[in-house]
Amino acid sequence: MSTKRTQKGLLAGLPKRAETVRNEVEKATRQAFERAIELLPPAPRKQVRDLTHRIEKAGTELQKRVERTRSDVEKRGERLVAAVAERAEKALTPVVRRFDVASRAEVDRLRKRIVALEKRAEHAPTAVPVA
Repeated sequence: MSTKRTQKGLLAGLPKRAETVRNEVEKATRQAFERAIELLPPAPRKQVRDLTHRIEKAGTELQKRVERTRSDVEKRGERLVAAVAERAEKALTPVVRRFDVASRAEVDRLRKRIVALEKRAEHAPTAVPVA
């Protein structure tokens, strides 16, 4: 009897295999590029290496800028959400009071008081009825 691999099992290893293939292609490309550069005369070879170095440096700087920008946007978004939530709370508080509906904070406060009272009642000595 042969065991049959499920479709999910076949797809589970796909990302790892894709990463391996990508690494192998990058390595082969780097090696081919280096061999091609070695075929150049010394002056153009130096120019190509300098250009390559500048391009890599620019890519690194761009990546840092992208990360800083993403971080700034996330922080601004968090501040915006907090400000909107605060404004909504301020706008809704009078309406809730007008309808005389308990707020979440009030319900939570009462819930804590009930829990505390229940604990005290459990630990309180029981009165023995007098006959």
